[in-house]
Amino acid sequence: MTITNGYATLTQLKSVDVLNFDSGTTHDATLELIIEGVSRSIDKECGRFFYTTSSQSRYYTAKKDNKLSVTDISSTSGLSIATDDNGDGTYENTWSSTDYNLAPYNASLDGDPYEFIETAPAGVYRFPVLVPRGVKVTATFGYAAVPKPISDACILQST
Repeated sequence: MTITNGYATLTQLKSVDVLNFDSGTTHDATLELIIEGVSRSIDKECGRFFYTTSSQSRYYTAKKDNKLSVTDISSTSGLSIATDDNGDGTYENTWSSTDYNLAPYNASLDGDPYEFIETAPAGVYRFPVLVPRGVKVTATFGYAAVPKPISDACILQST
């Protein structure tokens, strides 16, 4: 078995002194299941995930015309925003990078994801308020790297 989107590695877990694992592989599959299970438990408890997805499209219903809360965006590479103003399922407006700002503004400098999209003051578009699935965001979601406290928590809980 291979760990999928785990917050710790098998090597990290096996290196914990109190576990006294030998260098063998007898328990590796079980340990990998534990790491993966703990990782998903952390996701559920935190209400977010700390791994990076491949590019995918997600849909949102805007509550305000100038700010949209989104699932964590880990990278601006390949990011696209499209809006459906009348709810007919056709995303007639494709935003350019000058139409929006990602926030928090310094997220990438701090190793954090972007959590909001704000309309730019000089931008052309606004979010269609209360239009179900009115905003389509295509991006790489999650965290660019697993934060150390999350990795440490995974190791601790896995032991």
